[in-house]
Amino acid sequence: MIDEQQYAEALEELSELRLENKKLKREARHYVRDNELLRRANDQAMRTQAFIQKENYLQAFFNKQFLRTSPYYLIITDSNLKVVMCSEKLRAYASSKKVDISMDTDMKLAASAILSGKNLDSFYNQCLEVLDDRTSTSYILRNDDEDTHTDYQINISLMLDEDRIVGLNIAFLDMTEFIEAKEKAEAADEAKSSFLANMSHEIRTPINAILGMDEMILRESKEDQIIAYAQDIRSAGRTLMALVNEILDFSKVSEGKMEIIPIQYELVSMLNDIVNMINDRVKKKNLEFILKVDEQMPHLLFGDEIRIKQCILNILVNSVKYTERGSVKLEVGYRYKDSDNIYLEVHCSDTGIGMKEEDIEKIYSPFTRIEEERNRNIEGTGLGMNITKHLLELMNGSLSIDSVYGKGSDFMISIEQKVTDWEPMGDYTERFNKSKTANEEYKVSFVAPNAKILAIDDTEINLSVFKNLLKQTKVQIDTADSGFSALEMVKEKDYDIIFVDHMMPVMDGIETLERMKELDNYSKSVHIALTANAISGSREKYLEAGFDDYLSKPINGEVLEKMVYKYIYKDKNPEEVYAEDIVNDDFAVTEEGRVLPDWITHNPPFNIEDGIKNCGSEDGYLSVLKLFHESFRKNMKEINDYYEGGNWEDFTVKVHALKSSTRIIGEGVLSELALNMETAGNENDIDFIKAHYAELTEMCDKLDEFLKGFDNQSVTLPEMPQGLFKETLKSIRTASDEMDYGVVDMLLKVFENYSIAEENAKCVEEINERLLELDWDSIVEIINTKLSDN
Repeated sequence: MIDEQQYAEALEELSELRLENKKLKREARHYVRDNELLRRANDQAMRTQAFIQKENYLQAFFNKQFLRTSPYYLIITDSNLKVVMCSEKLRAYASSKKVDISMDTDMKLAASAILSGKNLDSFYNQCLEVLDDRTSTSYILRNDDEDTHTDYQINISLMLDEDRIVGLNIAFLDMTEFIEAKEKAEAADEAKSSFLANMSHEIRTPINAILGMDEMILRESKEDQIIAYAQDIRSAGRTLMALVNEILDFSKVSEGKMEIIPIQYELVSMLNDIVNMINDRVKKKNLEFILKVDEQMPHLLFGDEIRIKQCILNILVNSVKYTERGSVKLEVGYRYKDSDNIYLEVHCSDTGIGMKEEDIEKIYSPFTRIEEERNRNIEGTGLGMNITKHLLELMNGSLSIDSVYGKGSDFMISIEQKVTDWEPMGDYTERFNKSKTANEEYKVSFVAPNAKILAIDDTEINLSVFKNLLKQTKVQIDTADSGFSALEMVKEKDYDIIFVDHMMPVMDGIETLERMKELDNYSKSVHIALTANAISGSREKYLEAGFDDYLSKPINGEVLEKMVYKYIYKDKNPEEVYAEDIVNDDFAVTEEGRVLPDWITHNPPFNIEDGIKNCGSEDGYLSVLKLFHESFRKNMKEINDYYEGGNWEDFTVKVHALKSSTRIIGEGVLSELALNMETAGNENDIDFIKAHYAELTEMCDKLDEFLKGFDNQSVTLPEMPQGLFKETLKSIRTASDEMDYGVVDMLLKVFENYSIAEENAKCVEEINERLLELDWDSIVEIINTKLSDN
């Protein structure tokens, strides 16, 4: 029997067991929940691990595919510049070069498959710098490989894990094709600029002679009819020069080098040029040309006359091109702006084919013709309106166009211009006729007989024109036909101004200037470049080369005179050079009564009429012909020397001069052959030159034989100063020490221009004989003996 105490203890124990059971049940529930959480966490971890494995697989797959298919040579290194991986393209290329690339291969060894020599060392140093500077770099490197080369763009990138360097990412990009294309484009652009410069020089040289001789006619003639003809020649010549410049304008616009140069100009004169330039086109198409000019227009304005004239002419030409019947009308007026300025307004209308509204903007596109099929017979390149638009923008002007398809077009130009003189122009026709027929005699602006000028040009006719343009100023003018001759002359005399032609054989104008400035005790002269090249940037080029100024050919007599006047007083008092008053009545005195001798007119190998036209008169023609003869043999000897020596560059320069000079005297056939020779020289067509050289020499010999009639006339050469004789010998001695045949031969020609004492002439003869034998030691000995005797 269980007593009460035992019963109570049993109840208490049972109660405790119940409590413990509840506790265990709670813990069991917690365990179950935690187990579920752990299971879920494990499932998530497994899913995460599977995702990471998949991502790693994909990343490895993509990396492998990238390295397998990459078109670049790629190298990934660790921080010790050991290869971690590389592209398959690099691995295959390296294998062909017997270089094995694997894990832990030294990076420099791997790169040796691509680079070599100094290039490899330079690349390796760049990698070290990237590691040291903790930066990245990219550069172009040309690597030579046997007979070829490869241009690489090398990108070296630093790889970081937070702030820790883990390695380099290196890429080699083959840029050879791109760089070669770029170099070809630059070469083509340079060739274009060279062509434009040569073309400009080509055309301007004969224009220079024409305008120079014409200027002499204007200055010296007293006959109204002759002066009227000469004024027409001058107008036409200037028009031709403007057209030559237009050819270059598109290139200048494209390069952003177009310049606006404002000057004071007479509106009547500008309009007259425009009318003269468009009249022939209008007449050929049987169109009516209507010109209406506001009589109240101020007659004297300030602006870029050349560019304004060009813009007006371009829209006129465009109207005439696209008008088959009816008329072209030009109206010129103005709109008042303020007390100093007006808006010059030019309105051109035509009865031509017109344009559709959607085609109007196309008119500004270069090399584009609207409605190609319909207008296929219209001449031109399509540059005119494009150039006009750019020119007007540079002058802050505007151009508006209205057109009705099938009925015609209207062009309106508006340009702000400064007014120099408000006097009304009045009746245009009357004012023009008055200005054209008026005999405006040339009046020299100054006389300076003490001033000294040296002109250097390898073309004798250019030197003749130069001297004639300045002869009434009574300035002392010496001339030299080469840089070598000029160097000897500046040793003997100080000159106020030295004009130097750029394009000369052997020693060009820039080198001549440099050599002058290197002479001991050389006086500080003013140096002015002469050039027929009208390419953009010419002025900057010559100033940078050390010239003080720049004068473009053909030389304008007025501009030349102003430039001389400007510089002869530089650093001097006027009385040092300006020694007498101007008496214009003394000028215009010409040699009268001279006609061509019978021997010239009897079966000449040239066209006398063409020569007279080129030179302006028989008088001028005889003078130029004699000048041509005096320099012809020397020029032909130089051409032959360059031919025999294979010096095609200087050969081309000399036949260029031969072409111009023979054209002036009327020898068109020889001039044409010389032109073909020059073209062949520029194109390096040596076979053509050799095939036709005998023909050239035969024609030259025939011309030289005919011109021997001049040799019967006595010629008095100036006596050679002893100082010049000694200096020339010293220069020959220096050139002989260097065994420089060309320079010695050139210096010996200096003696041909002077009368030399008998004992000195014998010395020169001996030097010539030793030169033929290339006996340089004997030449030096002869000169040393001669100099010691004196």
